[in-house]
Amino acid sequence: MSEDIRSVLSYWEKFREYFYKRGNEALQTSFKLYHFQYRSDRMPVSAIALLMKQKIDQEPSLSSRNDIIILAHSMGGLVARAYMAETDGGDKVAKLITLATPHHGTPAANSATRNAIAPLGWDAVLRPVGECGVYFRGPETDGSA
Repeated sequence: MSEDIRSVLSYWEKFREYFYKRGNEALQTSFKLYHFQYRSDRMPVSAIALLMKQKIDQEPSLSSRNDIIILAHSMGGLVARAYMAETDGGDKVAKLITLATPHHGTPAANSATRNAIAPLGWDAVLRPVGECGVYFRGPETDGSA
């Protein structure tokens, strides 16, 4: 596993550690944590958003809810926005929180610009990174967990 992927996974692992830490019982009672991970260098955002929709729709405790809160990092924010805008996901999401999401694009997304910035090509600099999106929702209203 590349160092870049370990760094992203470590970022979310720290979030999970905090979430499940002793003393955070109120947080754990109020929310249930789910995780969605994908390879960001293999598919367009809209295709990943469809995978996110499938994952949410396959989860019985999420499929009929309308109070999902999505916490997304980097490209995960773009995926979450596409999920909300291009599928029926917008009706299910109460809040979207994005961290370091390039809402207005980034020069690194364009190969001509990337290669002009890095003469050796970005392939020599960047490694494919698995982006993570974490989504969670409020407690069950029927008493089940």
